[in-house]
Order: sequence, then structure tokens, then C-alpha cells
Amino acid sequence: MANRGFNRKQALEKEVKELFVLLTFGSSGAVTMTKGVGIASVSKTSTGLYKITLQDKYVSLKSVSGTFESTSAEDIRVQVKDETVSTTKIINIFTLTGASETSPASGTKLYVKIEVKNTSVE
Repeated sequence: MANRGFNRKQALEKEVKELFVLLTFGSSGAVTMTKGVGIASVSKTSTGLYKITLQDKYVSLKSVSGTFESTSAEDIRVQVKDETVSTTKIINIFTLTGASETSPASGTKLYVKIEVKNTSVE
């Protein structure tokens, strides 16, 4: 463990929460959630389309970012398709090569950071 004097993170937005999930991909883009506190489940909907279900509802989604880890180079990125974090607790993401939905190669890991707002207060 790091032994440093870390400082508190601050934001002008009130009650922004960060959720982290680690996904591992198998053959044909099958996905397994390796770690994910605050995440109920992750499933593959179709080629390059994945549904992340949160454990709790939040007022709004602030951002989603993803970083791939793979032993071979892949030209692939993450894009949010749609979200309903305030009602059904779902975030649908694409994994894309250009504009084409692409399943990551078997063995690829995806580190996802989700930022959500936990209050309606401005």
C-alpha cells in the first residue's frame, strides 16, 4: 500500500461518486466482471454492446471512461450508447473500432470508471 499524504478530491459539482469495474473478455466477446463495487452485473447484449447495471440509482451520469489492457495492440474504444441511471440503473456501452461495434479479443481487460451524481442539489 502507498504511504503518501493524499489530498481529498474536490469538485464544484456536489456529491459526485466514482465507481470502478474491471471487465475481462472471453471468446466471442463474452464478458466477466472481475471487480466492481457498486456494480450489480455486466452482460453482453450483442457484438460490441455491453450492459452495465448499477446496484443503486443515481440522479445523473457524469462520465464513463475505459482503458483497455491487452498483450496485443487493438484499435478499440468505449462509447456510451445510452443510460438510465436514475430509473433502471443501466449504462449501455459500445466497444468500437471506428464506427463498427467490435468485441474485444479474448483475454483483454477493460478498466471502467463511472462518475455519477448522488444529489439533485446544484
